[in-house]
Amino acid sequence: MANSRFSIKKNKSGTGTIKLIFNFGKHRKIEYYTPYKVLDVTNWDRSNNKIKVGKQEDAASTNDKLKLLDSAADKLISKHINEGIELTKELIKSRMESVITEREVDIDEIKTKEKNQDFIKYFEWYLDFYKQHPRPKTKKPYNKGTLKTLRNTKELLERFQKNKKRLTFDDITLSFHQKLLSYMSENDYSMNYKGTIIKNIKAVMHDAFERDFHRSLDYTKSAFTKPTEEVENVYLTEEEIKKIAEVDLNEVLKNKDNAYFDKNTKKPSLNYLERCIDFFLIGCHTGLRVSDLLELNQSNILTFEEAGQTMTAIAIKNKKTGKRVEIPIKKELQDILEKYDNNFPSKVSDAKVNLYIKPICKAAGLNEPVEMKITEGGKTLVTSVPKYDRVSNHTARRSFCTNAYNAGMQPTDIMTISGHTTEKSFFTYIKSTSRERFSKIKGHAFFQ
Repeated sequence: MANSRFSIKKNKSGTGTIKLIFNFGKHRKIEYYTPYKVLDVTNWDRSNNKIKVGKQEDAASTNDKLKLLDSAADKLISKHINEGIELTKELIKSRMESVITEREVDIDEIKTKEKNQDFIKYFEWYLDFYKQHPRPKTKKPYNKGTLKTLRNTKELLERFQKNKKRLTFDDITLSFHQKLLSYMSENDYSMNYKGTIIKNIKAVMHDAFERDFHRSLDYTKSAFTKPTEEVENVYLTEEEIKKIAEVDLNEVLKNKDNAYFDKNTKKPSLNYLERCIDFFLIGCHTGLRVSDLLELNQSNILTFEEAGQTMTAIAIKNKKTGKRVEIPIKKELQDILEKYDNNFPSKVSDAKVNLYIKPICKAAGLNEPVEMKITEGGKTLVTSVPKYDRVSNHTARRSFCTNAYNAGMQPTDIMTISGHTTEKSFFTYIKSTSRERFSKIKGHAFFQ
């Protein structure tokens, strides 16, 4: 499988030139020599593919630049694997040089401008900068989904401030917090959406504080809260997943009363609907995020020997965490792969999967009512909807985590696959009922 890594070419002077090597199997590789150097080859950290921090003055800044090149290399390899694009020396050189020469955003330019206290102006810079540069905490740029929520936050603030004075850092106070929450309530924003807006404002304020733009600290106070409400995110039991896999898709397509296939919506073909359901089921059996599921291809199927037995697994580098994970292939997953000659189904639209999984779940009999909370006019209303109407792409990953936990798998092992970084976030995420937890606890040796 194609991959890339950094290495060092030792020069006669004892310095080293950092090069990026693209490997395409045993007999083919392409080397790209970056303009970056180590002052001594012993400064290079081979295991972590970077310059040892503290060994030379520009170590941190050069490592940040190497991360950008590494990210660009991963995208090229992904296109090579998934789209069949041939990677030539010229193409690689052109792409790497475009990353290197891309204009650096100069923070000092903003500081010297007349409007250096303008919060919206800084927000715009924040978006542009972290679109391509690693963030201090995660060491990675923002992904497309997070950038979208940040842009939505900036646009909401612009609407909130319309016909008012410009918004400065000193304006982000507890009073501002209350006025903004009231504005969002008047416009029927959900509680969790309000929480996302406040969270993003706090993130931008903190970044500006770290860069000495202001000393306004109201955003750090406990009263500057990020409101949330408990959302009834459903999960599917193993039995329900089995029912979905056994649904007669011909009957789903024939159902004239199906609200998801109205006269304005073109019905999918049987083949496309089958690929959609298989895409969803693969998520149920792997726990991967949709962004990772869309990247899967035959090269991600790993076969190896362990203790005299042949093992199969899905091996993938998690897009969000950047960590490699290997997931054992269950029998149910193997059955799906065999339908496609030991491969994954060709790509489908995740939006279409979200749409079509609902009538499929309805046909599987997932009709039990589930509670749903919505916020309207600042008030929380409780209603109930059939379970099938709450199932989406994301339900697959949540179902995997919950079922694995209920089956007795250690949370830390599940988190390795799911990408959760804390047990607190993991236990908030899973939907194990109190009775399921009781059964799990009762089965422990301590209670025997």
